[in-house]
Amino acid sequence: MPEIWFIRKVYWLTWCVGVCVLFGFSELHAAVPIMPLKEIKPGLRGECYTVFSGTRIDKFGFEVMGIAHDFAGPGRDIIWCKMLTDPTGENVVAGGMSGSPCYIEGKHIGALAYGFTFNKDPIFGVQPIESMLELLHFQAPGLKAEPLPVASAPSLASRLLKTLAGFPKPMPLLSNDGGVHMLSVPLEIGGLHPWISQRVLSAWREAGFDPQVALGGGASETADTADFLPGAAMTGVIASGDLNLAATGTLTWRDGDQILGFGHPFLGIGDTSIPLGKAEIIGVVSSYERSIKMSNKGKIVGSLTQDRLSGVLGTVGMFARMTPMTVQVKHGAETRKFELQFCDNKFFTPLVYQTALLQFLSNVMERDEQSTLQLKSEIELEGLPSLIFEDMFAGERFSWVAEGVMMPALQLMPLYQNPFGQPIVKKINVEAVVQSEARMASLEDVSVHPLEARPGDKIQVRANFQPWQGKRFTRDFEIALPEEAKSGELELVVADERFADQLTGDVDGLMSQFQVVDLRQLVTVLNRRHTNNSLYLFLVKKSPGLSIQNQRLTSLPSSVRRLLNESPIDRPIPLQDSVLAEAVFDLGMVIEGNRTTKIVIK
Repeated sequence: MPEIWFIRKVYWLTWCVGVCVLFGFSELHAAVPIMPLKEIKPGLRGECYTVFSGTRIDKFGFEVMGIAHDFAGPGRDIIWCKMLTDPTGENVVAGGMSGSPCYIEGKHIGALAYGFTFNKDPIFGVQPIESMLELLHFQAPGLKAEPLPVASAPSLASRLLKTLAGFPKPMPLLSNDGGVHMLSVPLEIGGLHPWISQRVLSAWREAGFDPQVALGGGASETADTADFLPGAAMTGVIASGDLNLAATGTLTWRDGDQILGFGHPFLGIGDTSIPLGKAEIIGVVSSYERSIKMSNKGKIVGSLTQDRLSGVLGTVGMFARMTPMTVQVKHGAETRKFELQFCDNKFFTPLVYQTALLQFLSNVMERDEQSTLQLKSEIELEGLPSLIFEDMFAGERFSWVAEGVMMPALQLMPLYQNPFGQPIVKKINVEAVVQSEARMASLEDVSVHPLEARPGDKIQVRANFQPWQGKRFTRDFEIALPEEAKSGELELVVADERFADQLTGDVDGLMSQFQVVDLRQLVTVLNRRHTNNSLYLFLVKKSPGLSIQNQRLTSLPSSVRRLLNESPIDRPIPLQDSVLAEAVFDLGMVIEGNRTTKIVIK
């Protein structure tokens, strides 16, 4: 009997403790009451919470100056306030404070979100909490999110800028005239090599971001979410691993597992799935132009699911899918392997791809006065064939590499700019081979034999090349006339990659995307892209035709061309040349130049 009484008592106490802990935990993460905008008046004073150092949430006093009505559009008001106290003694409004929750009489009024460039006084704008709570009514259709595994819880150059013109950009956060702006969410890029730092930052800035060289480091050891409360530092994680990219702001509101933050857009892209992480603040860098927080990125604790004008919405304990990327660099007898994972998104993927390549290559290639880089990228797509890109670049010193690696933006652009939808990138594997010599040559001249031939004959081509350094060399090639070729005059074209693209209508893989009918055909077209380390031989006949749905129809009678041209659906593209035969030869070096010779078929 005493044993039974004891067991019952232990059971009762355990149940009581469990209930207390449960309700205590729920209360800890329950949202506080809000103060409606209509009750906020000039002169009211309150407190704002944020992290100035470490993970400790501090507070500073403020006074309401007034309300700017229709500030960001009809019905979108903003509350202007002035900082009264600051634990750091600096009295600055810094990038990274976006989302800091503000309270008056213990009631939530909104998130610190706006500021001024070159401001003399610490004045800031507050996004009303009522506007932010509207995000709770948005639903992300088809959002793929999974419960966060328990085991992992603790744990660019001018060519690119030209290419990105017209590409979808995130909502701008900074004013260009030195006036009011959404307080920046600094995009910190970790550990950039000095040789590529400015190029990378310029590329991200031109793409619409506010990039900074990371002043902190990788993940801190904090992992649980019990202290992930309003005022805590939070990050939107873009990439992690051997390359780290994350944007730091502040958690505004939490109710159970739902959170709101930033008080303004991260990218302004609506439905999204971006990893949500904690952060540790190293300190605040005060600047007359624009102050920012330095931070160490913490563990991922959830995902951001909405990115709207009034802020971001996320869920703690849900995992946003990230795409793994591996880059293996071979330089002589040395092979180095780099790994990262990133958020697959039309705003991020092309830039993360080339930033990673530049970063990892710069740590290997800086020792060479001249070199050749051969790249092979395999991009695995869900439900589609893999994209295979092969490129070769050569030059002196390192500067040419940055220009060359911009090509991935051109290659990936059609994947994210097409009318069929965005495919899911499952994995990216890159193999890079570096040789300590500049392997490139220009095509000087060609000789062709015979100049008169019959169908089925083989045409011999002798080509002379001038390497970047060294003596001229000669190579022999051949191409066969088709058996069905008709008598008349042909052109034998000896071409490099760019001329071959122009001849076949696949300029940078961009033109053909308007002729395809689905994603699978688009991938086929992109995989067909010519490479710059090959020489191409074409037998071409002047023959008016049309390209319809990526099919080249040549030697068409004028009546047929006229009929097909009237099609409102297929959008035919006029053709002037008919390629009768094609041969390709890998020369193992970058080739430039083209030559054309007339041939007569008897």
